[in-house]
Amino acid sequence: MTATAAEKTPLALIQGEPIDLRSTRVLLGWLPEQEAVRHLLGRNPAPPDDLTAIREQIARARASVQSRPKAAAGDPVVDEGDRSLLDQVAARPELRASIPDAPWTIEWVDMTRVMSIQKMITTDGLDLRVAGVKDDPMALVELCLPAGQPVAPLGGFMDQDGLGFTTSSLNPNLRLAGSQVSEALVSPSPSVPPQKMQAITFFVSLNTSYVQVARYQGRCFLRDGYHRAVGLLRAGTTRVPAVVIDAPTFQYVVPTPGLFDHEIAFSDHPPMLTDFWDDTVAVQAQQPAVRTVLRIQAQKFPVQG
Repeated sequence: MTATAAEKTPLALIQGEPIDLRSTRVLLGWLPEQEAVRHLLGRNPAPPDDLTAIREQIARARASVQSRPKAAAGDPVVDEGDRSLLDQVAARPELRASIPDAPWTIEWVDMTRVMSIQKMITTDGLDLRVAGVKDDPMALVELCLPAGQPVAPLGGFMDQDGLGFTTSSLNPNLRLAGSQVSEALVSPSPSVPPQKMQAITFFVSLNTSYVQVARYQGRCFLRDGYHRAVGLLRAGTTRVPAVVIDAPTFQYVVPTPGLFDHEIAFSDHPPMLTDFWDDTVAVQAQQPAVRTVLRIQAQKFPVQG
């Protein structure tokens, strides 16, 4: 089986159910070969796969990266004049509470001068998400720095023993937001009057995502908001409002695993956001959709006092 044929072969779960695939753009020129092969195939290679063409494609992308001039440091913050709209956003209590551990401001940022620490983005729904904001500053601000908490129905299921609950979402911002203990009146069955019990409640959140640019050691990286920022670049909008943070550590810049490491980020030829649309270093691919799963489970066991 050739690599091209492998790409067309439907992936399946162990149970035989097809895996949901998502269209992506991958920064091929900066990936290790084994990881690049996985991205291009959408899976791990199998013994029958002929990887010759894929390895040649990876080599061309790497050569294109190395042929570039060295990256120049520079601040992407630009002066767009009237700051009243940005100052209103900066005063929002929910935004201030979401970034408590580093100095930050709200600025207009030239995204063509911002580097990427993310290896790929999904392109599903990209054009629709950024449509209609190019000539509307208020709509652009709302897209990049939304005022409202996203609300999405979350499916889930209870364990048969009633002691566990699992929910999931394709939104990577799904998280456990906290818990509380309170009293509640609960009827064990329809024929039994309500009884006073202790309720332990867990709160699930799809946290508001803001476009964030992190400054660290003279370079500026996009920390959050890749889908919007890269989509806006393709639509011709280069200057966008963003939270600009003075990051205390590189670990703050890279908040989750699986992103580019310090060596790539501070190399002579680091990936830029604009590179997602440069076909000499990036490629269109398909990847299995990744779900974020939250599982809450109660356990009962004796402990000697």
